[in-house]
Amino acid sequence: MKRIRIFLVLCMLVALVAASMAFAAQTVTINALFMKQAGYSEEDTKAGTAEFEKQNPNIKVQLTFVAYEELEQKIITSAQSGSYDVVLSDGPFTAKFAQAGILKEVKLSAEERKDIFPGALASCIYKGKIWGLPWLNDCKYMFYNKSMLKKAGFSAPPKTMDELLAQAKVLKEKRIVEYPIAWDWAQAEALMCDYTPLATIFGGGLVDKNGKPTINAAGNKKALDFMAGSIKAGLSNPKSTEFLEDDVKGTFEGGNAAFGFNWTYMYNGAKDPKESKLAPEDVGIAVIPGEGNVVSGTCNGGQPLGISAGSKHPVDAL
Repeated sequence: MKRIRIFLVLCMLVALVAASMAFAAQTVTINALFMKQAGYSEEDTKAGTAEFEKQNPNIKVQLTFVAYEELEQKIITSAQSGSYDVVLSDGPFTAKFAQAGILKEVKLSAEERKDIFPGALASCIYKGKIWGLPWLNDCKYMFYNKSMLKKAGFSAPPKTMDELLAQAKVLKEKRIVEYPIAWDWAQAEALMCDYTPLATIFGGGLVDKNGKPTINAAGNKKALDFMAGSIKAGLSNPKSTEFLEDDVKGTFEGGNAAFGFNWTYMYNGAKDPKESKLAPEDVGIAVIPGEGNVVSGTCNGGQPLGISAGSKHPVDAL
């Protein structure tokens, strides 16, 4: 009888070990939603994902890429269904997503928070709680074609908006390029990401120190006059009012602009012979020109990764 009991216990242990091994070997699939345009390229994201899977062999990541303009709605409509576990959010989304219960709260210890730049983490925080982790830290720059500037007689990019227009005028008059400047001013968030730094540069701003709107500030009107005037003068590409980031990128890479205002992702693309007509050494990058006492202005475009409220694998997603 004693031998039978020992045998049964051993059988139970073997079964438990086998079950544990099977559980440990079970592969979890994480569905992640990213965007196609500005930011890390699809290739970069896929490479990073492959490295993650290598380090975590029990986790597979299924990537989906959509245009930025589709991203917010895609996150909202899929939040409760659990279609995605990890979603690429954006700074402007954090507050409304947190209020609507679209993202899961992320809890970090004080020690874990030490390894994250406070400015980057700020885009993930709403009412003292963390709703994601920084993924992309970015801001707007001015890209310029060194070869075109040299042909026009300039040895350095413009440091003020007046200099930008002056250089653009010479470039146009010498027929080096028809429309020297390209912006992304389509009726989308892209427009605000260009207008915000311009408003700041000309002494305006969207809100005051108390958070109240200052839409009719004199500096804001100056920024609008600058935008309209540069198109009227034929210095900014008239299609800028239809351009998104990738349109500016394509125009600059095709040699059809001396200046392009965009996120940092354009730098590598413009120097890549596979997608750009420019010689790598002709691609320049500089801070956006200022005006008066303002040296420069830009737009913070950092984006966090969040965990969807409907995620079936929140622990693995984190």
